[in-house]
Amino acid sequence: MGITNFSAINANLGPSIRNNNYERYTFTKFLGAVADPLEVDGTAAVVTDAGVNVFNVEGYDFMYFVEQAFGGTIPQVLADQAAGGLSLVTDAADNDGILLGLPWCTTAGQGTLKTAGRGIFLAGTDEFFVKVKLKIADVSEADEIAVGFAKVQAVDTNLTNFTDFAVLNVDNGTIEIQTDNDNAGPSTVDTTQDVADAGSISLEVRVASSGAVKFLIDGLAPTVDVTGFTFDSGDSLFPFVWVLNDVAGTPGVIVQQWESGLLTHRGLDGINDLTN
Repeated sequence: MGITNFSAINANLGPSIRNNNYERYTFTKFLGAVADPLEVDGTAAVVTDAGVNVFNVEGYDFMYFVEQAFGGTIPQVLADQAAGGLSLVTDAADNDGILLGLPWCTTAGQGTLKTAGRGIFLAGTDEFFVKVKLKIADVSEADEIAVGFAKVQAVDTNLTNFTDFAVLNVDNGTIEIQTDNDNAGPSTVDTTQDVADAGSISLEVRVASSGAVKFLIDGLAPTVDVTGFTFDSGDSLFPFVWVLNDVAGTPGVIVQQWESGLLTHRGLDGINDLTN
């Protein structure tokens, strides 16, 4: 058993007590130092269209995908102490975007996909979840701010290009449930719930051992829910946050908290139960 840094826990800066016992569990508020990103092969980070970089924060590796060339300087991800989390930086341009996730590939260009690791879960075998707390400065600037799981594959130019996925998605402030199975075509359901500018929201997606998916908004089932969507047994899935701009603006997304892993590791209702 590892040794827990209780000082870090009480300061909401470090890993939870569960993290030392379970290698599949990830928790961070992104308040620690964010190491400068590198391309997946260890060379200098790239900001070209479809570029994929990796960075480390609080002992965890994360990756991010660049949708459209980024006009700013590296990094696109940086800890924002004032906002209380990780800023996902995009250009103020229509359809500019960024995907943040636990590592899904091992080589630059996404040529070799991961088959195992902290953030790879197997539908039909594992029971797992991802819960992300987001703060969005301007919800009208986003076509998509999605949290959930997708089948491990090379990340493409749009969420709906995944063959299999299940997400809660904020579209211009409206929270939707979006799903697809075996590339049959995406399905979108309006939960009738909304997010206001500068508001924080917790979006959670759980997957049972059967592959059945459950959606939670701030810990509760959506007002209009989707039941019966199931990932195919054997699908390898990874958790992510996906942001795609609407019009020539930027929504200003801050990831204030990330928690993911096996449901048996989740234990209490949330990490704050261990810190309060």
